[in-house]
Amino acid sequence: MEHEGRNVFFVTNDYRQITNTVNNPQGTAISFGPGSTNNVANNYGAKIEDLTKDLLQQLGLEDMDASHRVEISELIEAASQEANSEQPRKALIRNFLSGSKGLMDAIVRSPELIEAYGKWATFIQSVV
Repeated sequence: MEHEGRNVFFVTNDYRQITNTVNNPQGTAISFGPGSTNNVANNYGAKIEDLTKDLLQQLGLEDMDASHRVEISELIEAASQEANSEQPRKALIRNFLSGSKGLMDAIVRSPELIEAYGKWATFIQSVV
């Protein structure tokens, strides 16, 4: 999922228009004016950890081949760790997502697992 830049327009006291493009609007803060500052704390790590924990818990409840469970779990954990890293490698995350989706599509899933996977995948895709 690609984020398109969003334009933010400001008009100064002398009526000059300033345009700034925000390329990743999620979690972005803009501050302007004399002495103006921003303190932003993004909570991505905690959210990824919670979603990953929920997904792995649901995966553990599924009746499936143990080797499939291990393979899916490894892909989920790897994608989560990469997404939570300081400089996530997007191509790697996309590959992890693709692999985990392929494996998930190959098994019979409960509605709870489908929901947990959907929430996790949607959040991980926001990093990409």
